[in-house]
Amino acid sequence: MNWIIIIILIILAFFFLRMKHLRHKIYMVVLIVVILFVYITAGNILAKHNISLKTTEGIIQGIKVYYAWLGGVFDNFKTIAGNAIKMDWKLNQTQTTES
Repeated sequence: MNWIIIIILIILAFFFLRMKHLRHKIYMVVLIVVILFVYITAGNILAKHNISLKTTEGIIQGIKVYYAWLGGVFDNFKTIAGNAIKMDWKLNQTQTTES
């Protein structure tokens, strides 16, 4: 499986070098980042939960666990963004008068 991912990334890099338009290069970079993100995170999650992808049940269980983890990541981002919005970002008056 590792060789397949490496070969796909090499092919994508080859196409990336051949592209002339910046927009296409940006799409290629985004695609490579998404593939690497899914590959690394899915590999870690499946290894942590000892899930085998050799059976149909294992694949279904792996998909459920990965999407549950991904949902948790998005919930954490939502919480962080909500807390950042609630913070008081105004400049403190004592800071402006001391300068």
